[in-house]
Amino acid sequence: MIIPSLFFAIFGLKQDFVIPAEASAEYRKLATEIEGAIAERDFTKGSKLISRLPGTMAAYRIDLSKVAQTKRPVYQAAITAAAKAWQTGLADGITFKSFDSGVTEILFRFDPTAAGFGWQFVQDPSSSRVTATASLKPGIPLPDVAAGAKLAFARYMGIGTVSKSAGLTDKDIQVAKKIFTLSRLLEDSIQALAPTFNVPVGASTEFHHLVLDIESALIAKDFVRAEKLSHLLPTVSVSWSLDTSKLNADQKTEYSQIAKAVENQWQMAVGEAVKFKKVDSGRADIAISFEPILSKISGTSGVAGAAIFLGADSTQPRVETVIGLKRGSNLLKVLGREVYNECLFTFGRYFGLAPNPMLGTAMGRVEGQMFNPNSIASQEMAAARKIIKLSQQLREAIQKKQVIESVHPILSLGQESIAFKEQFQGDEGRAQVLVTNTGNSPLEIEVRGDCGCINGEVVSVLAPGKSTFLTGIFNTIELAGDVHHNLILKTNDPDRPMIIIPVSISVIPRAEVVFPSSNTAYMDTSEQSFSFYVNSVEPKLFKVIEIAVIGLPFTAKSELYDGEQPNFMKQGQIQKIHGYKVTVDTSKMPVGAIFGRQSAMVYVRTDNPKLGVVKAQMFVQKGIVSLPESVYLGSPQGVSDSSLVLIRLGRPFKVKSITSDSKYLTFENVPNSPTYPSGYTIRVIYDGKAPGHRLKGTITVETDDAKQPTIKIPFQTSQT
Repeated sequence: MIIPSLFFAIFGLKQDFVIPAEASAEYRKLATEIEGAIAERDFTKGSKLISRLPGTMAAYRIDLSKVAQTKRPVYQAAITAAAKAWQTGLADGITFKSFDSGVTEILFRFDPTAAGFGWQFVQDPSSSRVTATASLKPGIPLPDVAAGAKLAFARYMGIGTVSKSAGLTDKDIQVAKKIFTLSRLLEDSIQALAPTFNVPVGASTEFHHLVLDIESALIAKDFVRAEKLSHLLPTVSVSWSLDTSKLNADQKTEYSQIAKAVENQWQMAVGEAVKFKKVDSGRADIAISFEPILSKISGTSGVAGAAIFLGADSTQPRVETVIGLKRGSNLLKVLGREVYNECLFTFGRYFGLAPNPMLGTAMGRVEGQMFNPNSIASQEMAAARKIIKLSQQLREAIQKKQVIESVHPILSLGQESIAFKEQFQGDEGRAQVLVTNTGNSPLEIEVRGDCGCINGEVVSVLAPGKSTFLTGIFNTIELAGDVHHNLILKTNDPDRPMIIIPVSISVIPRAEVVFPSSNTAYMDTSEQSFSFYVNSVEPKLFKVIEIAVIGLPFTAKSELYDGEQPNFMKQGQIQKIHGYKVTVDTSKMPVGAIFGRQSAMVYVRTDNPKLGVVKAQMFVQKGIVSLPESVYLGSPQGVSDSSLVLIRLGRPFKVKSITSDSKYLTFENVPNSPTYPSGYTIRVIYDGKAPGHRLKGTITVETDDAKQPTIKIPFQTSQT
């Protein structure tokens, strides 16, 4: 088959490019149908056809359920070797991945009831899927398994004839490369016929569906409806208003300046082609106002920080935001940085951007207190500019009464979460999830983790009908135990512009810290040192290179240790220790240091690059202390309570009385609790009768200790 002249016009190819004679009949037929779609400029037909071409990623499954147990490993090894040989030969132009279940591109079956000898191949005419069945009735030798696997992978790639040798020949590889090159060019030629109204990654669901509604109107030749919908698209002339009627004089000045600063930031982000104008009356594209307090957030005790509305027609603001002057569960007064972030978010919504779970970005707002001003991320700038350009293209299409075809990608995930295999600390965790584009337009994908320990790798653009792998990568150097995070996937799928993929991993620490009796050094005694142990979990023992104590004027040293010790964190357990004993010299604690509790961090640097530094937090206590050091009663609406613990391990004391400077508090004293046998648990009860539920003061505890006759403990409720 000679490729048609239109194809050469698009790609500038020589007209002697032909399909290899070794191509399968199925591939020849498919290529001919795609040729016809190209000649007819039929994108709808062509986009369905190219989904059947061999892709750059193929999943395969081996069903060994009817094979004898003794032969299963060798059969599986033979098929896996064939996949690896093709993958290596094509220089990673294709990736074959084995799956244990589900629908795959290639399925290997072994059937004891199948008639005949050798392999039978069936190719699904609606896709490139191949089912390869080997007959077990007369028995199938291992070389025939390898040969059948080689041919099954070849059939998927569109090859009908391969060499008779057991391994791949140079000719086999050259044929596969030619077919792969042709397949990619056929895909590109069909995509060249597609409408250009591609919504970028980062656009909101609302903007995606607005574009789809306009496209539907153009397809139906309903240009009146398309024109009406186009008024909801962002324009290059943006008006905005700021209603300051609910603000005091100082707020009016400050918040007006903030809104102007936000305009300047977006002006730099979208470029000079967009013009902003502040209006004092009439309709504005963006309307921002203020209210003393907004309604509660459902299911929480907090109030909303802002309410954002999207207009449904041209008589309303496209985006209207009402900012509460108090926010959160504590009803904190709104600050300038929070007004700035809400305005920044509002302008972004006008430009069709989606909310972003990554804090610090323009679209990464929260309802509660915000601690820093956000900034417009480079991805947000790029998406906003693309949306503005797309909006102009849509308006031009409406003006020209252009009839188009419906084109959009559809994301399909093999699984909605990723569970990594258990790893030792420092070993990289990797896991994959299958991503498929079942739509008729290229799927754009961006991926990132919600912390520095998790990241993802995936192709940036996935052709229609094709699949690839999203690879999650866990860096476990700073992790231990069960860890849960998220991968954030952004796409241009109108129904799934953002997907949160939960990821989890269990990390075995290479070393653990064991405190034999307590993690606290008590300065009331004559002891001038404190010891703990660093246990090597993996068989290979690391070496301690250096120890540093940060937070207090202490030094530390280590010595090899192999024995048993009680574990303070696992009450009643004796643990085998193979590692080091670390002794902290506390003798330089200042004489006459005040009563209380202080913390220090001990850093034990090792020679194991996957372990790095082992951290142990220790405490130093003198006298009787309160845990916590102050009592917080929250934001009560009525009666509430809290608790504190008075403790001095090893030296019992008595509480004589508990009082406070507030008539609204009473106390319950529970001596010698099981958790703290040398202390007291004190329950602080608020009767719910204070005006506005605002309390702040001091609890005074009298003891029988001559050195600490009184202990002062601050308390408070939320302060407005």
